[in-house]
Amino acid sequence: MKGLKEIKTNYQDFQNKLPEYLDWVAENIVKSSLTFTLDEIEKVHLYYENNIVKAIDQEYLKQVFIAYMGEAFIKYFGGNWELSTLKKDEAYGTPIINNWGNDGEAHVTISPFVWTEIIRKRGGIDDGGIRTIFERNINRFKTV
Repeated sequence: MKGLKEIKTNYQDFQNKLPEYLDWVAENIVKSSLTFTLDEIEKVHLYYENNIVKAIDQEYLKQVFIAYMGEAFIKYFGGNWELSTLKKDEAYGTPIINNWGNDGEAHVTISPFVWTEIIRKRGGIDDGGIRTIFERNINRFKTV
């Protein structure tokens, strides 16, 4: 298990590269500026699923996917990036989204890193894909 100093450094690197990751999505997948529409989210998700195994740099593509999906989630449901420092958490040592939802209720943190593992291990997100996750909750939590 990585130590706190190392995960904090990794988190800072992720934060610093977030704009780069989003620019990569805009240039290489979307071919225009990002809008975070449901169609765009689905397109990025499908690109990731179809290319992760054959990507020259799988770790970079994984970081790009995580950054985009996290930012899409924040756009629709609010919240902010934080570092998971709970050692018992499946997302330990990775960026998570906290303080999301505008309904006044406390919500479990969201981990785009865990999403990528679900996609890799199970071949997709349960309940119909990432688009369905967004559609199912969009009216309840929408912040835009």
